[in-house]
Amino acid sequence: MRRNLTNKLFIILLSGLACLLLSEIITRRFLELPALHELEYQSEGKDVARVQFLLRHVIDDFGVTTTEYGSWDDTYRVVQPGTHPADVAYFANVNLYALGHSRLKLDGIILMDRDGRVLINAAYDPQADSFASTQTLDPASLAHSALIRPRTSREPELINAGLSNSNVGPVMFAASRVLPSLPPYPESAGTLIFWRHFYEIPAMLNGGARTSLEFIPFETARAAGAEKDNTLELALNPETKYLPSHKDGYIRWLLRDVDGSPLFLIRQQAKERLYNDGLLSQTVIVGFGFSALVLLIAGLVFCRSIIGRLQRTQVIIAEIMKSGKFDKRLHSAHEDELDSLFERINQLLGHIEEQDARLRTRNQHLEVLSEEDPLTGIPNRRYLDRTLDQCLRQSARMNRPMSFLMVDVDCFKAFNDRYGHQEGDAVLKQVAHTLRNQLHRATDHIARYGGEEFSVILLDTPNYNAIGVAESLRAAIENLDIRNEVSNCSDVVTVSIGVTTTTDAEPVGVTDVILSADKALYRAKETGRNRVCSQPIMMQASSGDARARA
Repeated sequence: MRRNLTNKLFIILLSGLACLLLSEIITRRFLELPALHELEYQSEGKDVARVQFLLRHVIDDFGVTTTEYGSWDDTYRVVQPGTHPADVAYFANVNLYALGHSRLKLDGIILMDRDGRVLINAAYDPQADSFASTQTLDPASLAHSALIRPRTSREPELINAGLSNSNVGPVMFAASRVLPSLPPYPESAGTLIFWRHFYEIPAMLNGGARTSLEFIPFETARAAGAEKDNTLELALNPETKYLPSHKDGYIRWLLRDVDGSPLFLIRQQAKERLYNDGLLSQTVIVGFGFSALVLLIAGLVFCRSIIGRLQRTQVIIAEIMKSGKFDKRLHSAHEDELDSLFERINQLLGHIEEQDARLRTRNQHLEVLSEEDPLTGIPNRRYLDRTLDQCLRQSARMNRPMSFLMVDVDCFKAFNDRYGHQEGDAVLKQVAHTLRNQLHRATDHIARYGGEEFSVILLDTPNYNAIGVAESLRAAIENLDIRNEVSNCSDVVTVSIGVTTTTDAEPVGVTDVILSADKALYRAKETGRNRVCSQPIMMQASSGDARARA
């Protein structure tokens, strides 16, 4: 009888412990592991997004360079109908080939007029260290949406950049509309294409992303081998952005061209997993062993406690997933193995939060770089447009005057023709550095407007003070004593400055301010150059005041 009761109690105890073990396994399988897998999946998505962001940055930087060359007045003139082939060849040799590979790292250049006729199509020959018209890229072999077609319509976009297959293999390209540097902007006169072979891109991404990336051509991966199924799954399900690394430690995703067609299957090395994904984890084993030493009731209470904590964990993880913010942490008192697991999860959350903060900081840094002129180091036209609009609004709120200066280097085209573009670039750098050093207030802003023109914004500055500042700027440039034998107003490099100032009479727009200062600058150059002229704000200024300046 006693043995029979003992057996029953033993059976009850074993049944209870078996139920406890089973409940812990179920909890881990359906609550804990899915949450951890989801966190890992989100983290790997950020790793993929980081590589894609880096690639997008490389492409956008390439596109910015193409846009700068496409908005040159020289480029706009050379694609006009009737331009002699010799002039086109001279333009290419002077403006494109000289810096095409050494500075811009280009493998090829294509220039087409508005009717799609190819004026320049040259590829870099590393053996001859020059550009030649052999083995060049055929524009028709690029992806369907790669080219900007000037005659179809006047779309607002200026640049189309991305990846594409071609007759010379995969390439990174940027196609820019050819427009003049100053408004008003007519219809695009043609298309300028810079391209680079794709084989340089993997090395750049591997170094920048600090991860191992393997690029497998799509056709090769789809044809046969271990990656066939993965490739087909990604290709047939466009909503699947990437495949997680739970199989072999590699994240897989497709790199597509501008048409959305797959180019490469990417095998990206995933980070080391910070948790064990087995069902019999340390938490389960320790919990079961401890429960074997106590009564079934204590074991059940312990089991409920674990489930309750995991449920709270799931709620917090669900909140993290819903908000997309990783600043929440799981409660961990460092008392048992489950808390150790929570601490690991907290470490994972902290790591993801840190990576997210770095990504945001990098985005801010890239935004700053996108508003800096690469030649002079001062802000560019994009910065000017944004800042001028903000300053006009601030000036209107404060009911205080704001002055705007347009500064133009006199006879700069003749200087370039006489001394060369390298000397011209050096002069622009000196002028930009001198102008910036002459501005001492935090509310003064300077930017390169385009070509040899610079702009200055002076907040809370009436017209007579602005004229004084302009005179000091003009004198500072003249005192640089840079020799200029081709100037018709001095034997040194000088500038002409147009000044305009807002009043509290009525609000004005960015175009009104720019064209008014532009008109004042035109009068300064018309009356002899190397001087300062002022012009009141002209409301709804006519675009006919815009003109080409020497």
